[in-house]
Amino acid sequence: VTATIAELDFFDMRLKEAGYRAQEDQRRLNRLFYRKEEINLFIFEDTDPDVTRCLRFIAYLNTCPESQRRYRLLKE
Repeated sequence: VTATIAELDFFDMRLKEAGYRAQEDQRRLNRLFYRKEEINLFIFEDTDPDVTRCLRFIAYLNTCPESQRRYRLLKE
């Protein structure tokens, strides 16, 4: 989570050098999305309404191994 996506241009270059692929269509939604193999990296502006939803979902998955397993199968 960041105050503004514009502050992250330096990291954009570094992530690409590290092998992450940017999904450029996400920038217009005030978020960044990078993918590298099985890793999905989302960076949201702190005003994005999805921040709370995503953090709650992660917290839920961290407390429920069965849901983690089902979600992992869904994403395969």
